[in-house]
Amino acid sequence: MLKLNQTEAVSEKPKSGPGDIDPPKTSEENQLDAIIVEIGQFGRFQVFNYLLLCLPIICNAFYSISYVFTAGDVPHRCNITLCDGLDSRYEEPFLNFTTPQRHGNWAQCQQYAVRSDLVGEPSCNVSSFDVGQRVPCDAGYKLGSGEKTIATEFGIFCADQWKLSMVGTVNNIGQFVGIPLGGYLADRYGRKFILVASGILSSFAGLARSHAPEYYSFLSLEFLDMVVGSTLFPTAFLLAVELVGPKHRVLAATVISLTYGLAEALMGLVAKYLRDWRVFLRVLYTPALLHLIFICLLPESVRWLLSQSKEMEAQTTLRRVAQVNRKALPEHQLNALILSNRRLLTQSSATGGHYSFRQIFQALGCRTTLCCFVWFTHTLIALGLSLHSAKLSGSKLDGSYAAAWYPDGHHTHELDRTPTGAQLLPVHLCSPPPCSGCHG
Repeated sequence: MLKLNQTEAVSEKPKSGPGDIDPPKTSEENQLDAIIVEIGQFGRFQVFNYLLLCLPIICNAFYSISYVFTAGDVPHRCNITLCDGLDSRYEEPFLNFTTPQRHGNWAQCQQYAVRSDLVGEPSCNVSSFDVGQRVPCDAGYKLGSGEKTIATEFGIFCADQWKLSMVGTVNNIGQFVGIPLGGYLADRYGRKFILVASGILSSFAGLARSHAPEYYSFLSLEFLDMVVGSTLFPTAFLLAVELVGPKHRVLAATVISLTYGLAEALMGLVAKYLRDWRVFLRVLYTPALLHLIFICLLPESVRWLLSQSKEMEAQTTLRRVAQVNRKALPEHQLNALILSNRRLLTQSSATGGHYSFRQIFQALGCRTTLCCFVWFTHTLIALGLSLHSAKLSGSKLDGSYAAAWYPDGHHTHELDRTPTGAQLLPVHLCSPPPCSGCHG
Protein backbone atom coordinates (compact mmCIF):
# COMPACT_ATOMS: atom_id res chain seq x y z
CA MET A 1 0.00 0.00 0.00
CA LEU A 2 1.31 3.42 -0.93
CA LYS A 3 1.73 5.95 1.84
CA LEU A 4 1.49 9.66 1.20
CA ASN A 5 4.42 11.73 2.36
CA GLN A 6 3.69 14.59 4.67
CA THR A 7 4.24 17.70 2.58
CA GLU A 8 3.42 21.32 2.81
CA ALA A 9 -0.26 22.20 3.00
CA VAL A 10 -2.00 22.62 -0.32
CA SER A 11 -5.23 24.52 -0.46
CA GLU A 12 -8.16 22.77 -2.07
CA LYS A 13 -9.12 25.93 -3.94
CA PRO A 14 -6.17 28.07 -4.98
CA LYS A 15 -6.46 31.80 -4.76
CA SER A 16 -6.95 33.69 -7.97
CA GLY A 17 -5.82 37.15 -8.82
CA PRO A 18 -7.91 39.73 -10.64
CA GLY A 19 -6.74 38.60 -14.04
CA ASP A 20 -6.45 34.89 -13.31
CA ILE A 21 -8.73 32.31 -14.77
CA ASP A 22 -9.54 29.26 -12.73
CA PRO A 23 -7.83 26.27 -14.33
CA PRO A 24 -10.16 23.67 -15.76
CA LYS A 25 -10.54 20.41 -13.97
CA THR A 26 -8.38 18.07 -16.03
CA SER A 27 -6.53 14.82 -15.51
CA GLU A 28 -3.13 14.78 -13.83
CA GLU A 29 -1.50 14.25 -17.21
CA ASN A 30 -3.11 17.35 -18.71
CA GLN A 31 -2.32 19.36 -15.59
CA LEU A 32 1.37 18.51 -15.86
CA ASP A 33 1.35 19.37 -19.56
CA ALA A 34 -0.28 22.70 -18.73
CA ILE A 35 2.50 23.46 -16.24
CA ILE A 36 5.17 22.56 -18.82
CA VAL A 37 3.55 24.95 -21.29
CA GLU A 38 3.82 27.73 -18.70
CA ILE A 39 7.43 27.06 -17.65
CA GLY A 40 8.76 26.49 -21.17
CA GLN A 41 8.00 23.74 -23.66
CA PHE A 42 11.54 23.48 -24.98
CA GLY A 43 13.68 25.98 -23.18
CA ARG A 44 17.26 25.99 -21.98
CA PHE A 45 16.58 23.37 -19.33
CA GLN A 46 15.18 20.90 -21.88
CA VAL A 47 18.07 21.57 -24.27
CA PHE A 48 20.61 20.85 -21.54
CA ASN A 49 18.63 17.76 -20.54
CA TYR A 50 18.70 16.55 -24.13
CA LEU A 51 22.44 17.05 -24.42
CA LEU A 52 22.95 14.95 -21.30
CA LEU A 53 20.66 12.20 -22.55
CA CYS A 54 22.53 11.97 -25.84
CA LEU A 55 25.09 9.86 -23.96
CA PRO A 56 22.85 6.84 -23.20
CA ILE A 57 21.19 7.10 -26.63
CA ILE A 58 24.56 7.04 -28.39
CA CYS A 59 25.80 4.23 -26.16
CA ASN A 60 22.73 2.12 -26.88
CA ALA A 61 23.20 2.66 -30.62
CA PHE A 62 26.79 1.48 -30.29
CA TYR A 63 26.11 -1.55 -28.16
CA SER A 64 23.04 -2.92 -29.93
CA ILE A 65 24.86 -3.71 -33.19
CA SER A 66 28.57 -3.56 -32.32
CA TYR A 67 28.67 -7.31 -32.97
CA VAL A 68 28.42 -6.54 -36.71
CA PHE A 69 32.08 -5.52 -36.44
CA THR A 70 33.38 -7.57 -33.50
CA ALA A 71 31.90 -10.82 -34.83
CA GLY A 72 32.18 -9.98 -38.51
CA ASP A 73 33.44 -12.45 -41.07
CA VAL A 74 36.80 -11.57 -42.60
CA PRO A 75 37.50 -12.57 -46.24
CA HIS A 76 39.72 -15.64 -46.25
CA ARG A 77 40.86 -18.55 -48.38
CA CYS A 78 42.63 -21.82 -47.89
CA ASN A 79 46.34 -21.75 -47.18
CA ILE A 80 47.87 -23.74 -50.06
CA THR A 81 50.77 -25.71 -48.58
CA LEU A 82 52.58 -26.20 -51.89
CA CYS A 83 52.40 -22.53 -52.86
CA ASP A 84 51.84 -20.24 -49.89
CA GLY A 85 54.71 -18.98 -47.81
CA LEU A 86 55.01 -16.67 -44.86
CA ASP A 87 55.09 -13.63 -47.15
CA SER A 88 52.32 -14.64 -49.55
CA ARG A 89 49.24 -12.49 -49.84
CA TYR A 90 45.52 -13.11 -50.14
CA GLU A 91 45.66 -12.52 -53.91
CA GLU A 92 48.26 -14.64 -55.70
CA PRO A 93 48.58 -15.86 -59.33
CA PHE A 94 48.59 -19.54 -58.31
CA LEU A 95 45.03 -19.26 -57.00
CA ASN A 96 43.79 -19.73 -60.58
CA PHE A 97 44.70 -23.42 -60.41
CA THR A 98 44.60 -24.08 -56.65
CA THR A 99 41.39 -22.41 -55.46
CA PRO A 100 37.89 -22.48 -56.99
CA GLN A 101 35.79 -19.35 -57.35
CA ARG A 102 32.30 -18.68 -56.03
CA HIS A 103 30.24 -15.70 -57.16
CA GLY A 104 33.36 -14.04 -58.51
CA ASN A 105 35.34 -14.44 -55.27
CA TRP A 106 37.80 -17.07 -54.11
CA ALA A 107 36.15 -19.91 -52.23
CA GLN A 108 36.69 -19.48 -48.50
CA CYS A 109 36.55 -23.08 -47.39
CA GLN A 110 37.62 -25.22 -50.36
CA GLN A 111 40.68 -25.80 -52.52
CA TYR A 112 41.55 -28.10 -55.40
CA ALA A 113 42.97 -31.45 -54.33
CA VAL A 114 46.57 -32.37 -55.06
CA ARG A 115 46.69 -35.04 -57.77
CA SER A 116 47.27 -38.53 -56.39
CA ASP A 117 48.83 -39.90 -59.61
CA LEU A 118 51.79 -37.55 -59.66
CA VAL A 119 55.21 -38.93 -60.47
CA GLY A 120 57.75 -37.39 -58.16
CA GLU A 121 57.29 -34.62 -55.62
CA PRO A 122 54.31 -32.27 -56.17
CA SER A 123 55.08 -28.60 -56.73
CA CYS A 124 53.20 -25.33 -57.18
CA ASN A 125 52.11 -25.70 -60.80
CA VAL A 126 48.97 -26.50 -62.75
CA SER A 127 49.81 -30.17 -63.24
CA SER A 128 49.93 -30.81 -59.48
CA PHE A 129 46.26 -29.98 -58.83
CA ASP A 130 43.07 -31.75 -59.87
CA VAL A 131 40.56 -28.99 -60.72
CA GLY A 132 37.78 -31.57 -60.82
CA GLN A 133 38.11 -32.46 -57.14
CA ARG A 134 37.53 -30.03 -54.28
CA VAL A 135 38.58 -30.65 -50.68
CA PRO A 136 38.22 -28.66 -47.43
CA CYS A 137 41.05 -26.48 -46.20
CA ASP A 138 43.58 -28.56 -44.28
CA ALA A 139 46.41 -26.11 -43.56
CA GLY A 140 44.78 -23.00 -42.15
CA TYR A 141 43.72 -19.84 -43.93
CA LYS A 142 45.04 -16.69 -45.56
CA LEU A 143 43.14 -13.55 -44.59
CA GLY A 144 42.00 -10.91 -47.05
CA SER A 145 42.54 -7.92 -44.75
CA GLY A 146 44.30 -6.85 -41.60
CA GLU A 147 41.02 -6.62 -39.69
CA LYS A 148 40.97 -8.47 -36.38
CA THR A 149 37.66 -9.91 -35.20
CA ILE A 150 36.76 -12.81 -32.95
CA ALA A 151 36.74 -14.91 -36.14
CA THR A 152 40.44 -14.32 -36.78
CA GLU A 153 41.47 -14.47 -33.13
CA PHE A 154 39.44 -17.51 -32.06
CA GLY A 155 39.77 -19.35 -35.39
CA ILE A 156 36.08 -19.28 -36.33
CA PHE A 157 35.93 -20.23 -40.01
CA CYS A 158 33.92 -22.44 -42.33
CA ALA A 159 32.34 -25.26 -40.28
CA ASP A 160 32.31 -23.01 -37.20
CA GLN A 161 30.72 -20.07 -39.02
CA TRP A 162 27.50 -20.53 -37.03
CA LYS A 163 29.32 -19.23 -33.97
CA LEU A 164 29.50 -15.76 -35.53
CA SER A 165 25.76 -15.73 -36.20
CA MET A 166 25.15 -16.92 -32.64
CA VAL A 167 26.65 -13.68 -31.29
CA GLY A 168 23.88 -11.65 -32.93
CA THR A 169 21.24 -14.11 -31.74
CA VAL A 170 22.46 -13.91 -28.15
CA ASN A 171 22.61 -10.11 -28.41
CA ASN A 172 18.94 -9.95 -29.43
CA ILE A 173 17.88 -12.45 -26.77
CA GLY A 174 19.61 -10.24 -24.22
CA GLN A 175 17.60 -7.26 -25.47
CA PHE A 176 14.31 -9.14 -25.22
CA VAL A 177 15.19 -10.04 -21.63
CA GLY A 178 16.69 -6.69 -20.64
CA ILE A 179 14.08 -4.25 -21.95
CA PRO A 180 11.07 -5.57 -19.96
CA LEU A 181 13.30 -6.21 -16.95
CA GLY A 182 14.65 -2.67 -17.16
CA GLY A 183 11.11 -1.29 -17.41
CA TYR A 184 10.06 -3.12 -14.26
CA LEU A 185 13.12 -1.96 -12.33
CA ALA A 186 12.69 1.62 -13.58
CA ASP A 187 9.11 1.63 -12.26
CA ARG A 188 10.30 0.29 -8.94
CA TYR A 189 13.53 2.20 -8.32
CA GLY A 190 13.31 5.22 -10.60
CA ARG A 191 14.31 6.13 -14.15
CA LYS A 192 17.42 8.04 -13.15
CA PHE A 193 18.78 5.22 -10.97
CA ILE A 194 18.25 2.62 -13.70
CA LEU A 195 19.83 4.87 -16.33
CA VAL A 196 22.97 5.36 -14.24
CA ALA A 197 23.18 1.71 -13.19
CA SER A 198 22.59 0.43 -16.73
CA GLY A 199 25.23 2.71 -18.21
CA ILE A 200 27.89 1.77 -15.66
CA LEU A 201 27.16 -1.98 -15.72
CA SER A 202 27.05 -2.02 -19.50
CA SER A 203 30.42 -0.28 -19.59
CA PHE A 204 31.90 -2.89 -17.26
CA ALA A 205 30.44 -5.74 -19.33
CA GLY A 206 31.77 -4.29 -22.58
CA LEU A 207 35.24 -3.62 -21.23
CA ALA A 208 35.34 -7.13 -19.76
CA ARG A 209 34.29 -8.52 -23.16
CA SER A 210 37.22 -6.74 -24.78
CA HIS A 211 39.48 -8.95 -22.61
CA ALA A 212 37.61 -12.20 -23.29
CA PRO A 213 40.16 -15.04 -23.62
CA GLU A 214 37.91 -17.35 -25.67
CA TYR A 215 34.63 -17.53 -27.56
CA TYR A 216 32.18 -18.66 -24.89
CA SER A 217 33.25 -16.05 -22.35
CA PHE A 218 32.80 -13.44 -25.10
CA LEU A 219 29.32 -14.81 -25.81
CA SER A 220 28.31 -14.75 -22.13
CA LEU A 221 29.45 -11.15 -21.73
CA GLU A 222 27.59 -10.17 -24.91
CA PHE A 223 24.38 -11.48 -23.37
CA LEU A 224 25.06 -9.80 -20.02
CA ASP A 225 25.82 -6.50 -21.73
CA MET A 226 22.44 -6.46 -23.48
CA VAL A 227 20.53 -7.54 -20.37
CA VAL A 228 21.87 -4.61 -18.36
CA GLY A 229 22.26 -2.07 -21.17
CA SER A 230 19.32 -2.52 -23.53
CA THR A 231 17.11 -0.32 -21.33
CA LEU A 232 19.31 2.74 -21.96
CA PHE A 233 17.40 3.97 -25.01
CA PRO A 234 13.79 3.60 -23.76
CA THR A 235 14.65 5.09 -20.37
CA ALA A 236 16.53 8.03 -21.88
CA PHE A 237 13.72 8.54 -24.39
CA LEU A 238 11.13 8.82 -21.61
CA LEU A 239 13.24 11.21 -19.55
CA ALA A 240 13.95 13.39 -22.59
CA VAL A 241 10.38 13.66 -23.86
CA GLU A 242 8.66 13.91 -20.46
CA LEU A 243 9.55 17.54 -19.78
CA VAL A 244 8.97 18.69 -23.36
CA GLY A 245 5.70 20.48 -24.09
CA PRO A 246 3.02 18.85 -26.28
CA LYS A 247 3.77 21.21 -29.17
CA HIS A 248 7.35 19.98 -29.54
CA ARG A 249 7.11 16.28 -28.66
CA VAL A 250 7.04 14.96 -32.23
CA LEU A 251 10.09 17.04 -33.09
CA ALA A 252 11.77 15.95 -29.85
CA ALA A 253 11.24 12.28 -30.70
CA THR A 254 12.63 12.90 -34.19
CA VAL A 255 15.77 14.49 -32.75
CA ILE A 256 16.31 11.45 -30.52
CA SER A 257 15.98 9.07 -33.46
CA LEU A 258 18.34 11.16 -35.56
CA THR A 259 20.85 11.05 -32.72
CA TYR A 260 20.58 7.26 -32.72
CA GLY A 261 21.18 7.12 -36.48
CA LEU A 262 24.12 9.51 -36.32
CA ALA A 263 25.63 7.39 -33.55
CA GLU A 264 25.55 4.36 -35.83
CA ALA A 265 27.23 6.40 -38.56
CA LEU A 266 29.89 7.42 -36.04
CA MET A 267 30.40 3.78 -35.06
CA GLY A 268 30.98 2.92 -38.73
CA LEU A 269 33.70 5.57 -38.88
CA VAL A 270 35.31 4.31 -35.68
CA ALA A 271 35.30 0.74 -36.98
CA LYS A 272 36.86 1.91 -40.24
CA TYR A 273 39.96 3.17 -38.45
CA LEU A 274 40.12 0.77 -35.49
CA ARG A 275 40.44 -2.66 -37.09
CA ASP A 276 41.18 -4.53 -33.85
CA TRP A 277 37.96 -5.66 -32.13
CA ARG A 278 39.45 -5.38 -28.64
CA VAL A 279 40.53 -1.75 -29.11
CA PHE A 280 37.22 -1.03 -30.85
CA LEU A 281 35.20 -2.24 -27.84
CA ARG A 282 37.31 -0.28 -25.37
CA VAL A 283 36.80 2.94 -27.33
CA LEU A 284 33.03 2.35 -27.50
CA TYR A 285 32.48 1.36 -23.87
CA THR A 286 34.79 3.65 -21.91
CA PRO A 287 32.61 6.79 -22.41
CA ALA A 288 29.68 5.00 -20.73
CA LEU A 289 31.42 5.55 -17.40
CA LEU A 290 30.32 9.20 -17.76
CA HIS A 291 26.84 8.09 -16.69
CA LEU A 292 28.12 8.74 -13.16
CA ILE A 293 27.69 12.49 -13.70
CA PHE A 294 23.94 11.94 -14.07
CA ILE A 295 23.76 11.47 -10.31
CA CYS A 296 24.34 15.21 -9.90
CA LEU A 297 23.06 16.71 -13.14
CA LEU A 298 20.05 14.71 -14.31
CA PRO A 299 16.64 15.24 -12.65
CA GLU A 300 14.45 12.27 -11.78
CA SER A 301 11.25 11.71 -13.73
CA VAL A 302 8.51 14.02 -12.40
CA ARG A 303 5.81 11.47 -13.18
CA TRP A 304 7.69 8.74 -11.34
CA LEU A 305 8.20 11.01 -8.33
CA LEU A 306 4.48 11.76 -8.20
CA SER A 307 3.62 8.06 -8.45
CA GLN A 308 5.87 7.41 -5.45
CA SER A 309 4.32 10.24 -3.37
CA LYS A 310 7.57 12.21 -3.58
CA GLU A 311 5.72 15.46 -4.15
CA MET A 312 8.35 17.79 -2.73
CA GLU A 313 11.01 16.44 -5.11
CA ALA A 314 8.62 16.76 -8.05
CA GLN A 315 7.89 20.39 -7.11
CA THR A 316 11.61 21.09 -6.77
CA THR A 317 12.25 19.74 -10.28
CA LEU A 318 9.45 21.82 -11.82
CA ARG A 319 10.66 24.96 -10.02
CA ARG A 320 14.17 24.31 -11.28
CA VAL A 321 12.88 24.00 -14.86
CA ALA A 322 11.02 27.30 -14.49
CA GLN A 323 14.07 29.01 -13.02
CA VAL A 324 16.47 27.86 -15.76
CA ASN A 325 13.95 28.75 -18.48
CA ARG A 326 13.32 32.12 -16.77
CA LYS A 327 9.60 31.49 -16.55
CA ALA A 328 7.07 31.86 -13.74
CA LEU A 329 5.63 28.69 -12.24
CA PRO A 330 1.88 29.17 -11.55
CA GLU A 331 1.34 28.06 -7.97
CA HIS A 332 -2.37 27.37 -8.48
CA GLN A 333 -1.55 24.90 -11.27
CA LEU A 334 1.11 23.26 -9.14
CA ASN A 335 -1.34 22.94 -6.25
CA ALA A 336 -3.96 21.43 -8.55
CA LEU A 337 -1.42 18.88 -9.79
CA ILE A 338 -0.50 17.83 -6.25
CA LEU A 339 -4.15 17.51 -5.22
CA SER A 340 -4.96 15.43 -8.28
CA ASN A 341 -2.00 13.18 -7.59
CA ARG A 342 -3.04 12.70 -3.96
CA ARG A 343 -6.55 11.72 -4.99
CA LEU A 344 -5.14 9.20 -7.43
CA LEU A 345 -2.82 7.69 -4.82
CA THR A 346 -5.64 7.57 -2.28
CA GLN A 347 -7.79 5.61 -4.72
CA SER A 348 -4.89 3.24 -5.32
CA SER A 349 -4.34 2.81 -1.58
CA ALA A 350 -8.03 2.03 -1.07
CA THR A 351 -7.65 -1.06 -3.27
CA GLY A 352 -4.38 -2.03 -1.65
CA GLY A 353 -2.49 -0.97 -4.76
CA HIS A 354 -3.00 -4.42 -6.27
CA TYR A 355 -4.99 -5.43 -9.31
CA SER A 356 -5.75 -8.86 -10.70
CA PHE A 357 -4.29 -9.92 -14.03
CA ARG A 358 -7.81 -9.88 -15.47
CA GLN A 359 -8.33 -6.25 -14.43
CA ILE A 360 -5.00 -5.22 -15.89
CA PHE A 361 -5.66 -7.06 -19.15
CA GLN A 362 -9.13 -5.58 -19.50
CA ALA A 363 -7.72 -2.09 -19.03
CA LEU A 364 -4.50 -2.36 -21.02
CA GLY A 365 -4.46 -5.79 -22.65
CA CYS A 366 -5.38 -4.82 -26.20
CA ARG A 367 -3.12 -1.78 -26.20
CA THR A 368 -0.17 -3.68 -24.72
CA THR A 369 -0.58 -6.57 -27.17
CA LEU A 370 -0.68 -4.24 -30.17
CA CYS A 371 2.32 -2.24 -28.93
CA CYS A 372 4.34 -5.42 -28.39
CA PHE A 373 3.43 -6.68 -31.87
CA VAL A 374 4.37 -3.38 -33.53
CA TRP A 375 7.62 -3.15 -31.56
CA PHE A 376 8.54 -6.75 -32.35
CA THR A 377 7.91 -6.47 -36.09
CA HIS A 378 9.59 -3.08 -36.40
CA THR A 379 12.60 -4.38 -34.48
CA LEU A 380 12.98 -7.31 -36.87
CA ILE A 381 12.80 -4.95 -39.85
CA ALA A 382 15.24 -2.51 -38.27
CA LEU A 383 17.79 -5.15 -37.32
CA GLY A 384 17.47 -6.87 -40.68
CA LEU A 385 18.17 -3.68 -42.60
CA SER A 386 21.00 -2.69 -40.27
CA LEU A 387 22.70 -6.07 -40.54
CA HIS A 388 22.36 -6.18 -44.34
CA SER A 389 23.58 -2.61 -44.77
CA ALA A 390 27.02 -4.08 -45.45
CA LYS A 391 25.74 -5.10 -48.89
CA LEU A 392 25.05 -1.50 -49.90
CA SER A 393 28.67 -1.05 -50.94
CA GLY A 394 31.83 -3.06 -51.27
CA SER A 395 32.81 -2.48 -47.64
CA LYS A 396 30.66 -3.36 -44.67
CA LEU A 397 32.10 -0.32 -42.89
CA ASP A 398 30.99 2.08 -45.63
CA GLY A 399 27.65 0.30 -45.92
CA SER A 400 26.89 0.64 -42.22
CA TYR A 401 27.98 4.26 -42.32
CA ALA A 402 25.72 5.03 -45.29
CA ALA A 403 22.68 3.22 -43.84
CA ALA A 404 22.61 5.49 -40.80
CA TRP A 405 22.08 8.54 -43.02
CA TYR A 406 18.83 7.38 -44.59
CA PRO A 407 15.76 9.61 -43.95
CA ASP A 408 14.30 8.89 -40.58
CA GLY A 409 10.77 7.50 -40.44
CA HIS A 410 9.79 10.15 -37.94
CA HIS A 411 10.15 12.82 -40.63
CA THR A 412 7.47 11.09 -42.67
CA HIS A 413 5.41 10.72 -39.52
CA GLU A 414 5.67 14.47 -39.01
CA LEU A 415 4.95 15.41 -42.61
CA ASP A 416 1.86 13.24 -43.03
CA ARG A 417 -0.09 15.14 -40.37
CA THR A 418 -3.13 17.07 -41.54
CA PRO A 419 -4.12 20.40 -39.93
CA THR A 420 -6.55 18.51 -37.70
CA GLY A 421 -3.82 16.20 -36.42
CA ALA A 422 -5.08 13.17 -38.33
CA GLN A 423 -2.60 11.09 -40.25
CA LEU A 424 -2.64 9.68 -43.74
CA LEU A 425 -2.93 6.02 -42.87
CA PRO A 426 -1.32 4.44 -45.96
CA VAL A 427 1.75 6.68 -45.77
CA HIS A 428 2.00 6.28 -42.01
CA LEU A 429 1.84 2.49 -42.22
CA CYS A 430 4.10 2.03 -45.21
CA SER A 431 6.85 4.60 -44.76
CA PRO A 432 8.15 4.66 -41.16
CA PRO A 433 9.10 0.97 -40.73
CA PRO A 434 11.61 0.74 -43.59
CA CYS A 435 12.97 4.22 -42.98
CA SER A 436 13.39 3.93 -39.25
CA GLY A 437 14.78 0.45 -39.75
CA CYS A 438 17.72 1.85 -41.63
CA HIS A 439 19.26 3.22 -38.46
CA GLY A 440 18.65 0.16 -36.32
